Formats: sequence, C-alpha cells, structure tokens
Amino acid sequence: MGSIVANAMIDAGVLAASQGLPDSAASWYSHARVQEIACYILLGIGLIPSLLWMPIYLARLYIHKLPTAVIVSSFVPVGCCGQGAFALLHIGRSLRRITVLTGATPLGGFEDGLGDVISPTSALAMADAIYALSQVGGLFLWGLGIVWMTFAVLSIADVLAVSEITLNLGLWASTFPVGTMAASAVQMGIEFDSTAFKIIGTVLSVIVIIDVAWIASITAWKGWTGELFHAQDLEDIGGEVPTSLPQSRKYAYQPRPVRMRRSRHSSGDVGPSSRSRSASSNRTRVNARAS
Repeated sequence: MGSIVANAMIDAGVLAASQGLPDSAASWYSHARVQEIACYILLGIGLIPSLLWMPIYLARLYIHKLPTAVIVSSFVPVGCCGQGAFALLHIGRSLRRITVLTGATPLGGFEDGLGDVISPTSALAMADAIYALSQVGGLFLWGLGIVWMTFAVLSIADVLAVSEITLNLGLWASTFPVGTMAASAVQMGIEFDSTAFKIIGTVLSVIVIIDVAWIASITAWKGWTGELFHAQDLEDIGGEVPTSLPQSRKYAYQPRPVRMRRSRHSSGDVGPSSRSRSASSNRTRVNARAS
C-alpha cells in the first residue's frame, strides 16, 4: 500500500481534470455534459479510494518509516488532493456554463421525478448549488493537501538531519504534487478573485519551476554517469536479482474434494432432502391404509 498504489489512483483524477478543461469550451453541449458526468465518475474511481488509502499510508509512515532513497515519495498524497481540488473547480464551473447556455439541468433532463418541467431558473439554481459545493470541496481538498505537504517536508527534514538523501529518479515524485497545488491555488484565486490565492499559486509555481530545473540537471548528470536508477526492492534483498521466489501463500492450502455428492452416497450419508422425501412417502402410505 505504498506510493505505487496512489499513482494508479491519481491517474483517474488527472484524466477527470484534463477532461474538464475542453468541456468548458465545447460547443456541442450534450456531449460536453456526458463528458462532465464521466469526469465525476472518474473522480469517484480515483479520488475517493485515495482518501481511503491515506490513513493506511500515514500509519505506515508512523510505524515503518520509509527508506531514505524513496523518502521524497511522501509527496505523492499531495498530488491526490491538489488534482482533486483542481478537477472539482473546473467541472463545477463547466457545468454552470453549460446550464446558462442551454437552460437545462446541469447533468441533463428537463423534467423532475413527478413529470413537471424544470424551469431554466430552477436549473440555474441547481447549477449554482453544484458550483458552490465544488468550491467548498476544492477548499477542503486543498487544505488536506497542505497538511500532507507539511508531513512530507518534515519527513525529508528529519532524514536530512541524520543522513543524506540519495539523488535518483525518486526526486521527480516532488514535482507533480506541488504543481497540482499550484494549479489549484491559481484556479481558486480566479474563482474567488482572491489576491492571496494568486500569490500562493505564483510562489508554488516558481518553486515547481526551480525544482524541475534542479532535478532535470541531476537526472542528466546521473544518467550520464550511470548512477541514476535505484531499485529499493533489490537493495532490500541484497542488491541481486533472485533466481527463484519463495512461496508467497499466507495460508494453508487444502485441495477441494472432488465429487463430494457421490462420496456422500457411497458412505451411506443421507441428506436432509432424502429424509424429507422418505417422511412424505411414509405419510402417504399411512393415509392410504387409513382410507
């Protein structure tokens, strides 16, 4: 349940956020609405499981720590929060724009459950409610991202206080999460017309640019010298590729008996169904004699 699991969850959030961008400029509104529904489904696939995964990952950090070579991967949960906030803001804004242009409900349909036609005013009120909830949800996720970013920075500072961090490809794990926080901060600055969020987004963007330039130079140098790649799994088992793997089954295996029904009949075991049939036949004989 490490950062590799989170990367698979983040992909769905990235797809939802990237799909929300062209929807805001789509002229075929029925297709744009379908894409927005797909974006919400993708957020359910990626964002919700990542929120459930975070407590497990935090417990692992507290109990087992992380190797110094991959300590930078503690930034990965920040990407889940930042990308989720960015996606919610864009999807809510796109749905409201589609409702303003079409007069239909945000997710489609012109009638309610009772068969009454929904007026454009009511549809716009629904879109405004979704838009407001998207803003509040974006703020919640962005705040959670700040918490995880604090954990990551403190973890790296704790490691640097006692040892050195190996410079390898794992350093790239810090670029995307901080970039998502910068993008969501800039978007919230636009949505709320907030100078504070715009400044925070600008500062985070500058940090990301410096981080990418620094890590890119290290990657080029380490790649030239052949010291770039680091396999933590191989290092844990001595640094050599194993020729065979031990049995990974964690429970005792017992083969399922074949032809269980035939074995029961051969052993003389009578099941409840046969008992009920014999009892009914006995009652039939008794009734026949009585008559």
